[in-house]
Amino acid sequence: MIREVMPGKGMLDLKLVMQSAKRLGRDMTVYAEHLKDAGEYAEAVRYLRHVGEAD
Repeated sequence: MIREVMPGKGMLDLKLVMQSAKRLGRDMTVYAEHLKDAGEYAEAVRYLRHVGEAD
């Protein structure tokens, strides 16, 4: 069974995902989907940007 959760609250290694996307170049897109509202999207984007900038 798949249970969708906010980025950073699941089992997926998002730091690795973001590092891989960065290596692929600026044309690589990473996005969040299936969230409840604009607030959750904003939170998800903040988290993904934070993880993507951390080295």
